[in-house]
Amino acid sequence: EGTVQDDFRYSVVLSTGDGAPVVQEIASDDALAIRLLRPSFASSISNSLGHPTVDTALRAGKWVLDPSGAPPLIQPNATAGNETTNDPFRDALQSLLYITQSASTAAGVKKFSLEDVTYRPQFDPWRYPTGSEIRYDFARPPLAKSASTNGGGQTIGPNVFRKLSVFVRDSRVERTCENVDIEGHEEIVALKQRGLNSNPYLRDLLRRIEKKQTTTPIVPKVAILDVSYPKSAPVGLPSDAVIGNLATFQSAFLQAFTSGVLKPKPGDKEPRACNRPHAKTI
Repeated sequence: EGTVQDDFRYSVVLSTGDGAPVVQEIASDDALAIRLLRPSFASSISNSLGHPTVDTALRAGKWVLDPSGAPPLIQPNATAGNETTNDPFRDALQSLLYITQSASTAAGVKKFSLEDVTYRPQFDPWRYPTGSEIRYDFARPPLAKSASTNGGGQTIGPNVFRKLSVFVRDSRVERTCENVDIEGHEEIVALKQRGLNSNPYLRDLLRRIEKKQTTTPIVPKVAILDVSYPKSAPVGLPSDAVIGNLATFQSAFLQAFTSGVLKPKPGDKEPRACNRPHAKTI
């Protein structure tokens, strides 16, 4: 969840899949402030989170302010060639630019409607829009099912498996919901139901994807971002923060995140912000 004042001032909260907040980050010009909203999370990051003063403050759930710790300004090509920077805060801040990039690789963008004859609710992971919300769905390029139907030499990338929806209210993006889903792709589901050998082309493609042998590795991902646009409540730095260097914490946090410290465990519920029960009939 994020509050964005402009490119240099923002606040972002990282939560676990069940919605429990874990880490909050505030950037304002050159300064960066961080606190652990669940202090016990510190033990899963590293034995040391930096200077003893910084380490003690973070483990106590207090703010730590690094006057020169703000990251570089996010640029549109920051993740060129990659689906993720492995930094959840950078990826979240990249999301609105990422939507624009995704639109250029999608087969089209259309307004969600239950009246759409091509809509298949069993393959839709997201909730319906409510009230004055408008939901826009990014259509995926079709997956070639044989060498003959791939005469144009389709480049297999994450966009072929991406289910991306954007929720808009009053002409502003309020929520983005993305799921890069290999196993849940309609053609892959049908292939496994028929048996892998029923289509050698798709079978071999699936094996290449699983071995990360495509030009851009395809990694399953669920990413949800809520954005608010404050009118009179600009993002501000905490006044009671401990001053210190956050470089050690940031390095340890990224290593822990990349290794899967927040990865959902078997049986965990999907994020509630966008998920909905599937309708049995329509």
